[in-house]
Parts: sequence; C-alpha cells; structure tokens
Amino acid sequence: MLLLVATLSVIGKPMLTWIQSDYKLNTTFGTGFYIGCGTLFLVVLLFILFKLKITIDERGLSYQFFPIHFKPKLITWKQIDKIGIRTYKPLMEYGGWGYRLGMGGKAINVKGNKGIQIKLKNGDSLLLGTQKMMEAQTVINRYFKKDEGI
Repeated sequence: MLLLVATLSVIGKPMLTWIQSDYKLNTTFGTGFYIGCGTLFLVVLLFILFKLKITIDERGLSYQFFPIHFKPKLITWKQIDKIGIRTYKPLMEYGGWGYRLGMGGKAINVKGNKGIQIKLKNGDSLLLGTQKMMEAQTVINRYFKKDEGI
C-alpha cells in the first residue's frame, strides 16, 4: 500500500499539470513520472497475480500464496492441534488482505471474510482465506481425526 501511495504521489503532480493544461500533448513529463507509471503498472500487475491455492488431503493441508511462495507449504495433520472454518474481520483482526500478521497470528487471504483457522501444536496460528467454506469443512471433517474444532 505504501508503495502504491508513493507511486501515485510521484505521478500525481505531472498528471495534474497535464490536466490543467487542457491535455496539451506538448507538456513534457520528467523521468520520475515514467518511473512512477512503470512502478504503478508493476504494483497493479502484482495484485492481479496474487493467488492463494489451498489443497486438503490425507497428508494434511497445503497452501501456496503465489508469487510469495513458489511451491506449496504443507502442514501435516500431526502438526495441527485445532482446525475449523470461521468468519473473521480482515481489517480489524489482521489489517486487511494479503500476507498479514495480526494479534491472532498469521493470515493469508485474498478476498472475503471466511477462512480456515488453524492452531498448530507448537502454538502458532494461521488463518487461510477461502471462498469454499462448506467444501473445506467437509474435507477437514473427513481427514482431521480430533473431536474438537475451533
């Protein structure tokens, strides 16, 4: 977000000058403007590329937050103390969407307010955002053999 604001501040002044000059094409832009536009393009492209993939099977739960993780991270069932589906408040609990650290642990989410809450035996907590709550809960119930959820 900070990168986006900084980029907009660099390209904002030349754009306003151009708009105030009745869109005359003879207005020249400085190097900062072109660097800002390029950075803005890359930041928007990065947001478009963000994808969270979650797989739940007999081994455990694996997740990949592309482009942060280039290969999936596996959490085995033996590592999990509690797991369940819940509705959460992304802004209040984690400060938004993306790869976040909050009071309740780490969260990786792309959109929405539904997720898989995982409490590991080592005390760490992880929330993975999902748009497929019911399917996730069904598969978790099939493979997670502990009586209690979250």
